[in-house]
Amino acid sequence: MSEKRNSEKRNKVNPMAWVFLAIVLGIASALIWGEKMSFLAPAGNIFINLIKMCCVPLVMCSIMKAVANMNDMRKLGRIGGKMLGLYIVFGAVSGILGLILAFMTNLGSGIAPSNAEEVEAQSFSVLEVIVNMVPSNVFSAMSNFELLQCI
Repeated sequence: MSEKRNSEKRNKVNPMAWVFLAIVLGIASALIWGEKMSFLAPAGNIFINLIKMCCVPLVMCSIMKAVANMNDMRKLGRIGGKMLGLYIVFGAVSGILGLILAFMTNLGSGIAPSNAEEVEAQSFSVLEVIVNMVPSNVFSAMSNFELLQCI
């Protein structure tokens, strides 16, 4: 009986292996056949949308389970403060890294000014960012994939 279970476990392939295989096959088929493979684009878009659809409920459920398992509310406050601090630090680091990479690669240098659209610079304040962290509608935040507002 246990030998049968062990053989079943050995024969199963990790789902991530299937995803990785699909990515490799997609890249290979695009390199070989090019635009002829564009008929498969809707299947890829559906897959990405399904992954996006699962993200918000998974994050919300894991956070609710973690909060429910905590016994000490002071510990919850400390963890919340650390999470907010890490969010701010990583947001700043990613913004700085993006700016450095944009300047290093001369981003936008190949765009002719006649083809470019004029966009006005938008200013923002730190207070606006903090206010925008709290959603006016939870369901709207979930449907717009605003994970920070959901948390």
